[in-house]
Amino acid sequence: MCVNKEKEILAILGPGKFMGEKSLLEKITRSANVRAKTYCDLYILKKDDFYEVMNNYPVLLKEMENEIRRRNPDK
Repeated sequence: MCVNKEKEILAILGPGKFMGEKSLLEKITRSANVRAKTYCDLYILKKDDFYEVMNNYPVLLKEMENEIRRRNPDK
């Protein structure tokens, strides 16, 4: 689940979902923390690797941009 600084739940993520993309794509400080409610596999991409993946998979980049817009409809 994603929580803000006040520990309010912002989202509960399921299989195949991602987080942290907004801070990388918009080059801003991240706005939430993530806590696992159950056992999970966690995969980490370093910033340079993330940008390389986005360059090689523009469809994934578009999906992440769409998700950012969906999560923040007023922006």
